[in-house]
Amino acid sequence: MTPTKPDAEREERISLTLRQCALTLDPRYGKLSALADELELHVTTLHLWIRQGYIPTKSARRLQRRFGKKLVNADLVSQR
Repeated sequence: MTPTKPDAEREERISLTLRQCALTLDPRYGKLSALADELELHVTTLHLWIRQGYIPTKSARRLQRRFGKKLVNADLVSQR
């Protein structure tokens, strides 16, 4: 499948990373709202990160500390 936009792969990588973190917090449903509550952010902020295709460096490092480098590689997800 060919991505329709050049940033589609980056969006998919960020979406996958955030959803895996959400599944860790809420194993039954894996809702992003559980992750947003954990990070004390609004869920639309997470959707913005997915759309932009990256997570801001400070937040990426925070996620990496919380979930580990195996799940969240801050250097990879914070690249623009």
